[in-house]
Amino acid sequence: MTTSVPNSPQELLKLNTELTPKELFDKWCNLPYEEQDNFIFKLLVCQLKFHKFLLDKSQKGDSDLPDTQQLMRDVTKLELITRLYEEVE
Repeated sequence: MTTSVPNSPQELLKLNTELTPKELFDKWCNLPYEEQDNFIFKLLVCQLKFHKFLLDKSQKGDSDLPDTQQLMRDVTKLELITRLYEEVE
């Protein structure tokens, strides 16, 4: 396993080794604050897009998906969190 500290989330994701949760957390902590912040924001945006996709599929009648009302609540919460996070930046 490599012992170098990644310089960005992209480098962290490119590691070709399985990491324990502790190892991943240690590498995360070694990232600069700005990179951690960007990663968190991008993760929020990605989750929001994914939940909107699921909501759209659910509204079109995909019975394998969770309850449409639950997805609507989740999308609303993620939108709120993302907007608040943008305001803090």
